[in-house]
Amino acid sequence: MSVLKRFKLIFGAKANKLADKAENPAEALDYAHEQISDKLRDAKGSLVSVVAVKKRHEATLIAGQKEVENLNAQVKQAVQQGNDELAERIIQSRDIAANRLAPVKQAYDSVAENQKKLEATIKTLQHKLDAFATEKETLKANYAAAEASDQINQIATGIGEDAADIGLMIERAKTKTEQLQARSAGMDELMESGVLKDFGSAPGDEFAAELAAGGSVSAQNEIAAMKAEMGLLPAPPAPIELETGLTTKTEEVK
Repeated sequence: MSVLKRFKLIFGAKANKLADKAENPAEALDYAHEQISDKLRDAKGSLVSVVAVKKRHEATLIAGQKEVENLNAQVKQAVQQGNDELAERIIQSRDIAANRLAPVKQAYDSVAENQKKLEATIKTLQHKLDAFATEKETLKANYAAAEASDQINQIATGIGEDAADIGLMIERAKTKTEQLQARSAGMDELMESGVLKDFGSAPGDEFAAELAAGGSVSAQNEIAAMKAEMGLLPAPPAPIELETGLTTKTEEVK
């Protein structure tokens, strides 16, 4: 196969695919209905013209037949008068007038036959148009329902391009939200452990919680030791003497 033929086949296939995608059955049905309607209008227009021609031929025939009838009457009148020569001339004129009617009658019959054919064609077209109009609306309704159902199925199953894009957007949003939540939780944990400090706080704020809670046990012990060295601890209570005057026991008052 030559390269040219291959390109022809490729372009033909792509063009057919594009045409199939662009084709709308509802629009195609409307167009077909318009085509039948146009043919019906043309047939009716032709029928009007045919009837007009027939009427002209009919008028010519009527006038010619009257002329022949008048000439026949004149022939009889001439014969009654004994004027054979005049009667002979009238007969010649009558025959000429009658001969003129022959092609007119033939044309009239032909036009009348065409009229019958056109009338039958118009009836057939009208019947087809009426039937097609009903079928067209039914097909359009079925196509619209099928198209809507297909779109719903595509969205529901994620096959359609729009549905796929929406699904990707949702997944990206979920992933980004989870990342932000994990980052926030990690920062909170680091700040609580003291690895990270709040740079907006004043110096010493990291001890505020412990000071408010009274400090830790180790800090209290350190403070007690410092007070002992500085002599700030309270003196022990004096011993209590019994009634016998002897000192037997000493109690500490805490």
